[in-house]
Parts: sequence; structure tokens; C-alpha cells
Amino acid sequence: MSQTCDVCLDLKYSAQRAGKSGAPGKSDVNVRYLRDFVASRGCRVCLFILECLRYFEFELASGDFVMLSMQENNETTILEPLTYSTVQIYTPSGQPPAWQGIVTGHDLSTHPDSQVADDFIESCLAKCEQHPTCRPASTYVPTRLIDVGVPGNTEVRVVETVASSQDRYVALSYCWGGLETIKTTASNYEAMKQGIPISDLPQTIRDAITVTRKLKVRYLWIDALCIIQGSASDWEIESSNMASVYRNAYLTVSAATAASVTEGFLQHQHFAAEQKPPLIIEWETWTGQCTLLGARMVPAETTHTLDLMDDDTPPLWFRGWTLQESNLSTRVLTYYQEELWWSCLGGSACECGMLDRVRDKSKIFSFWPFYSITDSQEAYNDWHEVVNEFTSRKLTISSDKLPAISGIAQVVQDITKSRYIAGVWLDNLVADLSWQACMNDNIEVNHTVIPLVNYGAPTFSWASIEHKISYSRGWVSARSCTVLDADSKVAGQNLLGQIHSAHVTLRGLLLETTLEIGPSPMDPDKKTYIVVHGSKRLRPEADMALETFEFTNENGVVERSVRRSPPGSSTKQAESGTPVFLFYIGYHCVGRLKQRGDRQRVDHAYLLLGKSPRDSTKYERIGIVPEGFRMEVGAPEASECSEALEDFSEAIVTIL
Repeated sequence: MSQTCDVCLDLKYSAQRAGKSGAPGKSDVNVRYLRDFVASRGCRVCLFILECLRYFEFELASGDFVMLSMQENNETTILEPLTYSTVQIYTPSGQPPAWQGIVTGHDLSTHPDSQVADDFIESCLAKCEQHPTCRPASTYVPTRLIDVGVPGNTEVRVVETVASSQDRYVALSYCWGGLETIKTTASNYEAMKQGIPISDLPQTIRDAITVTRKLKVRYLWIDALCIIQGSASDWEIESSNMASVYRNAYLTVSAATAASVTEGFLQHQHFAAEQKPPLIIEWETWTGQCTLLGARMVPAETTHTLDLMDDDTPPLWFRGWTLQESNLSTRVLTYYQEELWWSCLGGSACECGMLDRVRDKSKIFSFWPFYSITDSQEAYNDWHEVVNEFTSRKLTISSDKLPAISGIAQVVQDITKSRYIAGVWLDNLVADLSWQACMNDNIEVNHTVIPLVNYGAPTFSWASIEHKISYSRGWVSARSCTVLDADSKVAGQNLLGQIHSAHVTLRGLLLETTLEIGPSPMDPDKKTYIVVHGSKRLRPEADMALETFEFTNENGVVERSVRRSPPGSSTKQAESGTPVFLFYIGYHCVGRLKQRGDRQRVDHAYLLLGKSPRDSTKYERIGIVPEGFRMEVGAPEASECSEALEDFSEAIVTIL
């Protein structure tokens, strides 16, 4: 057997890992200069790499470098670090492997409506059919479906289903875009059942019909056509069934690139259409067998690991509703700008093969494993992750906030059997109260007011503000904090949807203090909120802009407190010296150490409360206050061993 090349390592992951310290990962990267390949004249793999660089027109000088990324499964890519141009080395489908473990490369589609794209879908479906977890959990069908007929039909129609039906259906996840176009309403419902000319439908829906027919599936579910628009009662009933609709769909089609329902998702060209044809050469394996070796440009890894901060993130992933649409589905076919993507409970795939190995780097393209969870605490932890992601997205209608996540809430409730109270869970309530609004800095006094969601969401819930929130990991609830009562009244027929009113009553440690206005540590020319108690000055994370207000207490005395500032308020902004309250709920462990006696950082968390303008005997949340400490590993709970709480007194508080 020939000696392994010191430059290219024969493009073998095992050779690349040899001699390296540390635990092996799924991939490894070696940096190689162009001159290294030129000097390695006796290695045919190095010569092939040089030919790839020339063929794909990498403009490199002798002192420039490229990166060889080798995967645990022996997939190899050549990366140009400045442009992220990525060349995949592979054996063409149907050929013997050029060397052991090399990736088999199937053709890449140039267009989403091409035969190559259809072949990719068919292959993914065939593999998915073998996954026990991906099969529909029941024979559920939605109340209404669209009968798409067969290819050649010029009309489709809305049909009412029966409970005993076992018909397969495709579900569509898409952006409506706020445009006025055809929908099912009470006034046209009978006509929609008679027939709808396909030419009258917007392009995204036409494309969904095309895909459904190609899959040889007769029915399609689209919210705008299968829910009676303008009917509050029908919308509430159907929105409460979202978990069942998407979980039991044969397939969910995700129209990721279409910003509106009129754009469609089958018209654009894929990445491969804009690239040079693959470089294919004859190759002799190490055992003397003749085969082919290929190299082709593929979408960069960065396009497979997008998050909501990236410029190239598709429009669909900014939409609040689509989080549960994708994560309640057992299988999703995504029409992305570069290529097709497939995700199911059994794994992920894309046409170029890269998605499978990078899916752990981005929550957008993966499923939260709710359908496999049996442990309640794991479900609560995943709920926090879902809320973190969900509040990053946008909703056209603010009052949709809880309905748009009610399907996932239903799955969590099925696991935990816990009572759901406006976005938080009774059996995990104290931890669920620990959210904080994500801002660049503490909200300044002159900051633009964040609009208050005016549909009954209680202030203790993350659903009460129009902003991204976050839950931190490593939470420990205070033993001093106990739940005495919690209740909510829903506004409609969706028991996990819109809220009319809610409250929680807690027993714990309370401290009256004052809110001051002072210079921001980030910018001394601007002002921010400070909570002052004696010599302590704590920086609260306010939920939104705050204001001082006056109220008459139960004894007829006029007092002042602080509340969230409603939109358009003419009241004065928060004034220094106004009383506020700290209520201790627990702490976060930060960088927990291993050995007993070591010291670790903990961040105490206090709810920042003001008196409720609706009932001065009760409170409303206006923020949260972190306070960092060091404590010994293995020591008693921080709430019992820290001088931070020595001035607090036990009290019962009701938060609206």
C-alpha cells in the first residue's frame, strides 16, 4: 500500500485525525497553501485538487491557501476562505467509489420543477417511509381540504371531510404577504365547494397544487382556503387543531423563498444552474478498478446554517406561524433558493448532501424532538428554546401570538399534563417567569416605546410584549418561592389561544425599593433605569419603556408607582425616586465548576414589579433584575446563603 501524502492526506478523515490531540469531531479542516500542492508532484490526488482550482477559476497566488474540510463520513470539500466558494469531491452516482467512504454525488437540480428535483423528492420519501417515527400518528384529517384533482384539471374545490376518512393530504407552509387575493369566506363558501379556477389562484397556491399532483396525492390543506376567513369561531376551532393538521400531513411543503402568496416557489433557478458543469475525470481506485472522480461547486456551508440575523434567510422563517408548522410536521420539503431541502424525524438532507452534517448548527432546519420526549422537564426546557425562537419572528396580527404557538403548546401539554396559563406552565411556573426582554442595552428613558400587546396577555407572560425574549439555561427556582394560585380565562374556543385575563399568586421574598434614572454604562450621554437599595445600584432589564403614575390606595391615600408605558401615553416618563418592588424567584448557574468547594457564578433573578393600575392591591411585572454572586459548589441554595436577601420579607403577591 502506498504511503499517505503529507499534503492532501489522500483526502481521508482518518489520516487527517492521526496524531491530533483532543476528541475527534464530525469534521476536521487542514489549511494548505497552493505551493504545497504544486510541490507534491508525485501525488495524483494533489494534482486533481490543482485541476479543481484551475477549472473552477480560484484566483490564487503561490502563497495563498485553501482549506480541505474532511468529514467523518469521508465527504471532502475544498473551501476558498475569502468567498466561501465550496467545491465538493465525489464519485458520480452509479460508479464504483474512487476510494473507501467517498461521497456518492447525485445530480443537482437546476430548477425546482425539474425531473432531477422530482427524483430527489422521490428518493427522500422512499427513505422516510422506512422511518417508524415519521409515519402519521393517526388517520386524522382536517375539517376541510382542497381536492386538487389530477394533472390537466383546470379547477380545484374545497371539500368537507368525514372523521372516518383516511385520505392523504399535503399541507402548505407559506407567507401570505398581506395581499388581498382569493380566500374562503362565509359568503363564497358554497361557490368554493363547487369549484375554483386554478387561474384565479395566486402563484404560490398554484405551485402547491402542482407539487401535490406530482406526489400523486389528491388533497391539499391551505389555511386561507380551508379555514373560513372572517369567522372568529371557525378560526378559533381550526387554529386549535394545528398540531393535528401538520403532524398527520403526508408531507408539509415549505415555500421558503416566496415573500408573498403571489410570488410562487417553482419559477426560480437553483444554484447549480449558475455554475460550470462538474469536473469529471477517469480514475483508478487503489485496487486497480476503473471509475470516475468528480468535483462540483455546491452551496456554501454558511447557506445551510442560517439564522434569523442573516441577510440570506428566506422570508418564510421570519413568520411566527411557520415555527410550529415546520416543527409539528413529521416531514418537510423546503423549496429554498439554492436547492431542495428535506427534513423529517429520521434526519435531514439536501441535494448537495451538506445539510445532513451541519443540521446541528441551526435550529431553523431541524425539529425539536417533542414527539420522542417522555420526560416533563425536558419538554419544559425545549419549550423555552421554542419561545426564544418564536419571539424572534414576526406576526402580522399581535393577537395571534398565543394561537400561533398553540399547536406546540398542545404537544407539550400532552407530555406534561400541566395546566397552560398564557404561555407559561403551572408545574414549571417559577422557571417560566424568568424570561427577559432582549435589548442592546437597558431600555433608555427616551427609548421608543415598545407597543404593549393589547389582548389580555398578563404581564407575567412573555406574550405580553412585542419583542424578542430569552430564557437562560442553568435555572434553579428559589425554594422560598411557591405558587399559591394561578388561573386564566381564554377569550375564545381555543383553550391554548387568546387570553381574556390571567393572574398568578406567589408566596416569596419581597423588597420595596426605588427606581432611579441615571447614565447608561454603555453610553454616559444617555440615561437608563437603575434600581437603588441602600448602597446597591442594580441595572434592571425593563420589559419596555416605563412611566410613573399615581393611584389611590385602599386607604384613600394617593401614591406613586411604575408601570409599562402604553402606546401613545401622555403620562410622564418614569421619575427618579418612584417606589418599585423586587420579588426573588431564583438564580442561574453560570459556568458551574466540577469539584465541591470551588466557587461558581450565580445570577440572582428578581422580578421587578409595580403596583397594578387596575387594582392597587395587586402587582404587574415591569422587568427583571439580575444580580451576580459567587458561591461554593455544593453549598446550600443561594437564596439561603447570600446576604443579598437579608432585607427581604416574606409576602404574598398577585401578579396580573
